[in-house]
Amino acid sequence: MKLSKIKKLASAKANRLGTYCIKDGTHEGVIQSVECNEEKERVYLKIKLTDGTVYKNSADLADYASKPMLNVIEPFMNENEEFDFSDIKNYNVTFTTKTSTSKDGHKFSNIKAFEYLYSDSDEQDE
Repeated sequence: MKLSKIKKLASAKANRLGTYCIKDGTHEGVIQSVECNEEKERVYLKIKLTDGTVYKNSADLADYASKPMLNVIEPFMNENEEFDFSDIKNYNVTFTTKTSTSKDGHKFSNIKAFEYLYSDSDEQDE
């Protein structure tokens, strides 16, 4: 068996199940879901990239108090600064990542910039 076949299978698995580590740089995709686990104080974000890869991001809830993660929730806040994480899905986004390594050697991609992409029809509605 060739390593190239194993790598191809690994890539297909990452596309299907999702991965926490993607290439550094700017990416486009569609938000699949944003879920908050208040007990663990974690937010789990899934974005399907244009190449089909599902990028998963896990961050402390506190990280959403400032940019870039504040940019994820800010458009969904009402005048009382209330919002529902489950409302944030099916939106086109662009974001930039940078890879970090945990103390135990696992690599993961941190979001360094984030913005929603709006079509011309979205802007006309405003």
